[in-house]
Amino acid sequence: MNKNSFSDKDSSWFEAKILDRFLRYVKIDTTSDGHSKEAPSTAGQLELGRLLVSEMAELGLKEPHMDAGGFVFARLPGNLPGGADVPEIGLMAHLDTSSAAPGKNVNPLVHRGYDGGQIRLPGGPVLDPETSPELLRYRGGTLITSDGSTLLGGDDKAGIAEIMVGLEYLQNHPELRHGPLQIIFTPDEELGLSMERFPVEKISARYGYTLDGGKQGGVEAECFEAYKAKVTFQGYSIHTGDARGKLVNAVEMAARFVSLLPGAESPQATDGRFGFYVPMEIRGKIEEAGVEIFLRDFDEAEVRRRCEALKKIARAVEALHPGGKVKIRHMKELILVQQYLYF
Repeated sequence: MNKNSFSDKDSSWFEAKILDRFLRYVKIDTTSDGHSKEAPSTAGQLELGRLLVSEMAELGLKEPHMDAGGFVFARLPGNLPGGADVPEIGLMAHLDTSSAAPGKNVNPLVHRGYDGGQIRLPGGPVLDPETSPELLRYRGGTLITSDGSTLLGGDDKAGIAEIMVGLEYLQNHPELRHGPLQIIFTPDEELGLSMERFPVEKISARYGYTLDGGKQGGVEAECFEAYKAKVTFQGYSIHTGDARGKLVNAVEMAARFVSLLPGAESPQATDGRFGFYVPMEIRGKIEEAGVEIFLRDFDEAEVRRRCEALKKIARAVEALHPGGKVKIRHMKELILVQQYLYF
């Protein structure tokens, strides 16, 4: 069945169902926590996972369950005539949302018949087509926002809602033939831990699609190389009245380290296939501070070049702060797309 086979009734059904599920899902706080030692990092992800397991059981999917690590799985058998042997397809989305903005007490607002103008949110922010021209793509349509005081959670609860509604539609329309599907919802994607902890042995799908953020209708067929560096700065604290020639300020060291990252290789200065450094977090006190940096590129050699550059910056900061120490304690690849689950 192609898109032209769907009736207006079908389209209205999809819109209503996706909206209903999405509005329910975003109210569950699934913000991931990079400082947590738990797996998954927050209890809200388990709450959403349990809800999805229950909903998939109600839809009649096979083996819906959540494992101890918060990964959710289920299967929808194929219904092809004669039990045709075709590859199983995986559909995947992630449970967690970014910690870049609050994810608790989300109050979603539905803007129907968007007129193409500014949207003033109760929490203060203004969505303006002049600074966000992509809004104009949805003139006349329905937009969903938060109230401006929290994250909305579209990344990736929109993907979860789309998968769940697609499953419901297939179950309601057995005449629509399809092969076997494996459903996978993963925790802590925002931390880069989703694939690191991925229970590979549970995957039977030969190919797969991840439904995540991006422009409507867009399909991405490759993933960048992704590394993370955790840099620590060791200073020396002494009363400021006696500090001359003795005090080594780790906060200043961390700030200087970040300032030495090449500005031409930042997300705000690059696009397309150009890679970048992005400092994600800086914290600390005079005696010790830390910076977390992500490195991205489509060419692994370029990522490794940036890893080496960080080491050189570390030595430069030590030279500028005699007595201080800089350690890159942890640098590892964040595997964002499992090898056998390419788009």
